[in-house]
Amino acid sequence: AGLVQLITMKTIRLRVGVSKSGQESSLVGNDVLGAMPLAAILPLGVCAVVTLVAGVTMLCVTLGASALVGLCLMVVQLVITTQLSKRTKSASVAMRNATDKRIQVMREIVDGAKVVKLQQW
Repeated sequence: AGLVQLITMKTIRLRVGVSKSGQESSLVGNDVLGAMPLAAILPLGVCAVVTLVAGVTMLCVTLGASALVGLCLMVVQLVITTQLSKRTKSASVAMRNATDKRIQVMREIVDGAKVVKLQQW
């Protein structure tokens, strides 16, 4: 429900007619595409926290002091995953920006073709 409300508020804030036609819907579409993977992964966050706590507890009970090695490996893996996620996100943003530019250029080409066709009549 919260995701739908955010998308609705974003749509309401857009002022129709300020920019080229179709760009408003393109922006809303990009927001929806960006939010859908987050909405799918969000419920898994609770399971991840519970699993992490249970795993650390079992590791400490089973191995004792040598569990620190396992905990250090978990932290290293977390850092590596975070760095990969940041790179993936920046690549995704760059791809969306390139797509927006491509759509804008194609729309201008089609609009130009319409003008030429209209002048031929």
